[in-house]
Amino acid sequence: MDYADAVTVFFVSRPEGTALPAAVTEGSPARRLRDACEPVAMHAVWSRAVNERLAQLGLTKPGWRTDVWPGAGIAAAGYGAVLVLAIALAPLIRDDKQLFSAPAVGHLPDYYIVYGIVIAAVSASAEEILVSGYLLTRLEQLGWNPRRALVLSLTLRTSYHVYYGLGFLLTIPFGYFATRSFQKHRRLMPPIIAHFLYDAVLFTIAVLAS
Repeated sequence: MDYADAVTVFFVSRPEGTALPAAVTEGSPARRLRDACEPVAMHAVWSRAVNERLAQLGLTKPGWRTDVWPGAGIAAAGYGAVLVLAIALAPLIRDDKQLFSAPAVGHLPDYYIVYGIVIAAVSASAEEILVSGYLLTRLEQLGWNPRRALVLSLTLRTSYHVYYGLGFLLTIPFGYFATRSFQKHRRLMPPIIAHFLYDAVLFTIAVLAS
């Protein structure tokens, strides 16, 4: 999103008396998404230096060979590792289901797939920019070696998935692959694409299976 688009989406005022569409009324999913993104958009609009720095870290127009295919590979590796872990943990899951949290959400209409894909794009971008682009770069500037930075990054990534119960262990492989990708190649787009694909597939499966 460039500056003009961000201004149009987030800051252009509506004529007085014009009603908001139902999709963006207070409390709706779209409104919550807009409110969550607004601070990020404001910073992007007013801080060109931030955008230039992100471009140096590989947050640019993605290329198939440099970003898309590597991102797909990271996502596939994450799913493969999760499958192996799930098989290893199967006896524990069978014997004590309370150790793993899987909240029931009931049936979801198919159009929630679109909502899930948007959320996947937002969360993938925000998390990888913060955890990889900012945290790893800052730790490197402070003299941390890559291994220590990797451990701290993985700890942070998994810390906000502990509500899964022991299921948070299944988030570690992808976090490792995404972190190592950025450490090795210094490009944000592959882990962002990987994170998006990973979450979007999960959202889609969850909606279709509900």
